[in-house]
Amino acid sequence: MCCRRQRTHGPGALTLLSAHTVLRRTSAALGAAALLLLGTPLAGCGAASGGSSPATAAATSLDPAAAAAQDAAFAAAMIDHHHRTLQLVGLSAEHAENPAILSYAGELQTLHENQMAELADLMTGWGKSPPHIEGHTDLGDSIPGVLDKAQLAALVASPAAEFEKTFLATLVTQQRKALPIAQKELQLGADPVAKKYAQQVLNDVNNQLETLKTLRQPS
Repeated sequence: MCCRRQRTHGPGALTLLSAHTVLRRTSAALGAAALLLLGTPLAGCGAASGGSSPATAAATSLDPAAAAAQDAAFAAAMIDHHHRTLQLVGLSAEHAENPAILSYAGELQTLHENQMAELADLMTGWGKSPPHIEGHTDLGDSIPGVLDKAQLAALVASPAAEFEKTFLATLVTQQRKALPIAQKELQLGADPVAKKYAQQVLNDVNNQLETLKTLRQPS
């Protein structure tokens, strides 16, 4: 399943990378301080650089330690979610043909790479270690929690039209998984930056689901 080519569609179109290149770039993003925050804290949430301590931010909670733990668990869970989404999105570089799907996959790639770096920076500011993401040179035979071995093999072996149909359906399911993660943070978290990010996740996912609904309609 190795793929090293990049595809663009039309002037100004985003470059969509293969799953393998995505993983290498993702690993680099997590390790490079220059990429963290990217000039806009937490996807426009208006956070101050450096973040705040979850223990301090949780001062008004009935259980500050539990709220701080929730904030850290939320950030870690979202990093993992973005990582799995990037693995899925990267498949389209080799197997999709529809320019609209490829363009949107490129937008998601950029969004999730940036958000992973922002969340890693937030966790570092709390004195927490972000989840370690390997810079794999091969995708492997599954995407844990997204596609098992048989599902992934069937997906990449399918013709372009069938690939796109299954890819979009799988992406809808994957993006919906972020909703309960964000909702739990809004209910139980305390750090204001994390809670603003959680609300942004809800907004982003709802918009993404509308876009995916349009892409899934017969042309």
